[in-house]
Order: sequence, then C-alpha cells, then structure tokens
Amino acid sequence: MARLRDRQDGFSSVTVAVSLLLIVALVVTAAQVRWLGSRSADVQNVADSAALASANMVCEVQTSAQLADATLLSLGLLGLGIDSVGVVAACVPGGQGAAKALFKLGGKTFKARDKAAKAAVKARKRCRP
Repeated sequence: MARLRDRQDGFSSVTVAVSLLLIVALVVTAAQVRWLGSRSADVQNVADSAALASANMVCEVQTSAQLADATLLSLGLLGLGIDSVGVVAACVPGGQGAAKALFKLGGKTFKARDKAAKAAVKARKRCRP
C-alpha cells in the first residue's frame, strides 16, 4: 500500500496538461476580450458618426429657418419703409401721385412677404419627419 502511495508516475504529466489547458483557455479568453473591445470601438464610431450627421442636419435646418426669418423680416421692413415714404409723399404738396404708387408698391412687398412666408412654412413641413 505504501508502495502505491509513493508512486508519482504520471502526476507531473497531468499537472502539465491541466496547466497547458488553463493557459490556452486564458489566451482564448484574452483574444475574445480583445475582439469584443474592437467591435465595441467600431460600434461607438458608427454611433458617433450618426450623431454628427444628425447634428449637421439640425444645423442645416436651423440655418435655413434663420435665413427664412431674416428674409421675411427684411421684406416686412422694406414694405414698412416704402409705406412710410408714401406717407411722407402724401404730406408733400403735389406728391399724392407718388404716394399712391408707393402705397401700391408697399402692398406688393407685403404680399411677396406673405407668399414667401407660406412657402417657408410649406418647406418646413416637408423637412419634418
């Protein structure tokens, strides 16, 4: 019985085999973690690109809205200026004919502003999802 207990034939072979198995498992796990990290970085890059693209789209829509607002304001102020000159012309003796033409031109300017505003609203509705 003591003879069987003292025999250690093959015990080191089993230890080496188990150790090699553990080392291979650790290497495979490390490779999988590295691969997952790489895929995670790829997904993050795609998400960042999508966020930047949507931010650019928002900026373009905002810029077009600001441009439309500025255009409408300019047309409104132009119409107001033309009507103001018409009022001055109406107060000047002999300027009633010019005042009439200026009021007509001011009215056309306001109509053009209203038409541009309707077109801007229609375009804005097409841009919204």
